[in-house]
Amino acid sequence: DVDNMDAATIAAAVLARYDMDASDSINETEFARLIGDFGIAADETAAYFADWDDDADGTITGAELRAGIDMIQQARKIVSDYDLAGKGWFDVADIQAAIDANPPEPGAPTAAEIMAWWDLDSNGKVDVRELITGLYAGGSVKGDEAGTTEPAPESA
Repeated sequence: DVDNMDAATIAAAVLARYDMDASDSINETEFARLIGDFGIAADETAAYFADWDDDADGTITGAELRAGIDMIQQARKIVSDYDLAGKGWFDVADIQAAIDANPPEPGAPTAAEIMAWWDLDSNGKVDVRELITGLYAGGSVKGDEAGTTEPAPESA
């Protein structure tokens, strides 16, 4: 069960299976095979590879794999936390139910604002892929509140 396994264990298993040249990293060709095994189209390889190759050196290391796997696990947990009906996605009503169950501090984002941050295709549903895309684009997740990363305050 991937959701209950440590990201480092999963990363090691991925490296063992897909690192065909024994370089202790995944190159773009190896990555294409990996994502193909998950049903992702070959024409999406370059974009996904760029997301995972954090330092843009042309390889995905074990550390980069762990970070990406951790992000996937985090996104899956967020969907699970909000999607109480088990649909595989959440919508504004699910977010509102979570807000109603645990009222936030004044000024906290509304359900509609949270949806606007994460519903990238504007179909009224937020799924794991949208959360991952948003997180890779610089979004953040703090507790049950999701949103964009705020810039760090400037020091005097």
